[in-house]
Amino acid sequence: MRDYVSLRAQALLAKKPVKRGDVLLTSKPFCTLLASSVVGRYCEYCLSSVRKDRLLRRCGGCGRAWYCSDLCQELSQPFHQRECALFHHLPDYKPTDFARFLARLIWKLKDGGDDVAEKIDDKKSRRFKDLVGRKYRL
Repeated sequence: MRDYVSLRAQALLAKKPVKRGDVLLTSKPFCTLLASSVVGRYCEYCLSSVRKDRLLRRCGGCGRAWYCSDLCQELSQPFHQRECALFHHLPDYKPTDFARFLARLIWKLKDGGDDVAEKIDDKKSRRFKDLVGRKYRL
């Protein structure tokens, strides 16, 4: 996944106007989840698709997550370990995608995810709490 790129800041420094369609910011997603309809067709961590030269392998613990490599499976462990334990003990449990996403989001925030700052340019950054209204903060 790519790190941030602030083209707007670069354009302002170069005195070039920002045009419609210019990419202003790209960044790593704060929290991701594959829709249950495409599980098994994409790597759970890097989101690469199945190809002839790259087959996906199931998680050995729960059998619900698929990975393209050992590295992706290892990098995904902080996010997947809680789900894996839950799915392993309750094999018939099938929560909705929305419930799984909320659980991942809450787990990430409880594990210090709110301390992660996304850099916008050299002087500005934002955190998860900056994106949520005061009324709805956890």
